[in-house]
Amino acid sequence: MTDIQTKADEFAADETSPQSTLDRARIAIVCGTLIATALTYSTRFSSFDHPKVGVLALGVALLGLFAVFARRNPSMRVGNLFWIVIALFSLIDIVSDLRAKPARNNPHGDEVFALMFRYLLPLFVALSFALFSREKNRKWVSHSIVIGSVCASLLAIGQYAGVLTFLFPDIPASSPVYSVFGNSGLLGGYTAIAIPLAFALYLRDSRARPWLLFTLCTLMCALLLSGARSAWVASAAGCAVVIWKRPDFRKISLVSIALCAVSVVCVLVAPQQTVTRMANLFRTADAGIGLRLWFWAGAGEMIKSNAISGVDAGNFQLESPRYLGDVLWAPGGEHFAHNTLLTEHPHNDFLLIFAETGLIGVLFCLWLLTKIARGRGDEWGGLTAWMVFALFNSPLHSPPHALAGFTLAACIVQRASGPPPEEKAASMWLRRLVGLFSIAVLPIVVVFVLVPSYRLQRAQQAHVVGQPALQLYAAAESMDGVLHAEIDEKFGIALLDAKDYESARKHFKEALQGSDSGSVYLGLGTAEYQLGNKSDAYAALERAVYRWPSHLNAWRLLMRVCPVAERGAWLAKAARFLRGSEIKKLERETGTGTPPS
Repeated sequence: MTDIQTKADEFAADETSPQSTLDRARIAIVCGTLIATALTYSTRFSSFDHPKVGVLALGVALLGLFAVFARRNPSMRVGNLFWIVIALFSLIDIVSDLRAKPARNNPHGDEVFALMFRYLLPLFVALSFALFSREKNRKWVSHSIVIGSVCASLLAIGQYAGVLTFLFPDIPASSPVYSVFGNSGLLGGYTAIAIPLAFALYLRDSRARPWLLFTLCTLMCALLLSGARSAWVASAAGCAVVIWKRPDFRKISLVSIALCAVSVVCVLVAPQQTVTRMANLFRTADAGIGLRLWFWAGAGEMIKSNAISGVDAGNFQLESPRYLGDVLWAPGGEHFAHNTLLTEHPHNDFLLIFAETGLIGVLFCLWLLTKIARGRGDEWGGLTAWMVFALFNSPLHSPPHALAGFTLAACIVQRASGPPPEEKAASMWLRRLVGLFSIAVLPIVVVFVLVPSYRLQRAQQAHVVGQPALQLYAAAESMDGVLHAEIDEKFGIALLDAKDYESARKHFKEALQGSDSGSVYLGLGTAEYQLGNKSDAYAALERAVYRWPSHLNAWRLLMRVCPVAERGAWLAKAARFLRGSEIKKLERETGTGTPPS
């Protein structure tokens, strides 16, 4: 009992002692990175996430700089989490490489995600973990997530009102409200994480209640405008945890009345994003639920085939077309709702972790969950919302969402761990080694992610408007970055338009080293057909329709190159996935034996 009391006294003394200038600077970097990663926005890169990854890398590098040059400091000790994660993925790599197909020499389909998941997030947590032993710092983490979400929410409201068209252009087939995330679901998910955190702050802090009430109303408005139903459920689950931990029903009633009023206004102003979205949930033709069932079934097949080590971090995108095709071509598979898009993740991060890291990764995650479960704190509301949202989406693929989830988990674990011990000489050198590695990550991200992404986007924009783009694609390809498969595919499409079929074939074949999508096989089959290589075109197009069974033009081209004796069998297969009018068109074209004009 004496030892427990002594530890409690030491922890209380640490909480009341003044924080060093060094630690104040470091927590400022942590909070600034949380806010900046959420709010960084640019249409000059091929993905909205790439500049956010750059900001995260900058935050890691700044923390690494402090780790290298700081003198002996008890709150600078770097734990073993980073090295455990490195060892985990190294083991998974070894097992996966032993089972890999020799035809592919590129280990990852989504190397940006692999870079973030393997290095950036573990580094950020390892370098800032000791800071979260102080309640004030943990509170600032929650404040930062709420601040970032409020700013994004205000931008979303302005976007819906049509006053920010200069900042948020209309994107075809995209939601009218996507804010700084480029996706309405991600907007709703980040807001869902912030609402329970703001709710807990409201119940705890009497001085700032008017501002926090305004904050909650703003967040609720953006949450509803996003139309993200899974985010609505996640937010409700997070708030339920907050109420369970702080059952002050008088304050809760006031918040409930205000949020109900906001909800009524949103229903009246934006029925399409609210009432209609909710009504579609109970319809069998709802695309959101239907596509997820297909994704989950494909992920299940991937897990069955790679149960021990998974397919390796970042490789769900690479392997998913084949397994999703297996699901569709199985008996009754045509009844799954499906599309022709490459699936980067299964819209369920728990399935994603199992599919990419196997039982090795699952056991590691269970170990982490046992450490998190021992902690207490208001962060549980936001983390609960994060985990519920991860059941239907992939916050791990979004830098701000992943960073928020990892940081909240670190705050909970550190609260249970207490203050960090005094740093030893060996730990000091370990910390400096990790710091040097962290600094080196920033130029790697700039050179191998941001520059190729910027150049690829320039080339795509020129191609879309009909300007000369081949030299721009060549400049993007000259960067030996992690986007080479995507660049080769887009370069191949531009070369098809320029009728340079030989070069197009070369780039589509190179794209297959990091991609297995139906679009790459369709492009390769088209190039082979134009070059007169019908047998090679047949082989590529057979793979294309296996991955894109509802793509009419892929079937039409396949009918041109397949042996005449096999056309009837292919027509019967196409009938499982195409509409009646499309099948009749194929039958007419097959009957005449004349390629369509």
